[in-house]
Amino acid sequence: MKLILLIFAFILGAFSLTAQEVDTTILKVDSVIYMKYTGYGDIYIENTNPKIKKVPANYDVHDQAYGIHYSDKNLLLQLIKKWFTPYFKKNGVLTDIPSFSNNIIFNLHADTEGNIIGVDFKFSDRYDIPIQLLHQFSLDLQKSKFKLTYNKNWHIYKNAKRLERVFAIKCSNIRDLK
Repeated sequence: MKLILLIFAFILGAFSLTAQEVDTTILKVDSVIYMKYTGYGDIYIENTNPKIKKVPANYDVHDQAYGIHYSDKNLLLQLIKKWFTPYFKKNGVLTDIPSFSNNIIFNLHADTEGNIIGVDFKFSDRYDIPIQLLHQFSLDLQKSKFKLTYNKNWHIYKNAKRLERVFAIKCSNIRDLK
């Protein structure tokens, strides 16, 4: 139930930040352009890749809905550990914000073969996670064998052009990954 609430908060937050464009900043790392939306206690980092933004997605918030799964959740967690655990060990995890705000939410974008083509991020504006860290994580995930999987024969995917799936994890769990 908490995951569903987190996902709902992510979607609502992303739409409200995007619609109101509160404190919008353009960030460029290598040749990738990100939009940073800050407001209402959150930061939303959006990848502006046209393969993501101009192509509608089949969207799944959890396994029970439309059956978009992670090919290897352990690999995803290993990459999160590699890039984010050192940040939280060095900078700490906030204890004075509500638990539903003390997460990083990864919005994973994939092509119809399940290959990751980009990642959006949402987290508390009290964390100063460098864009370079987010970018390197995204590149590492794209180069990895991690994929989103689904039943291509299912009628709802007949005209699929892209997939999207959310993964949320508490910052304290990231810090404590072994």
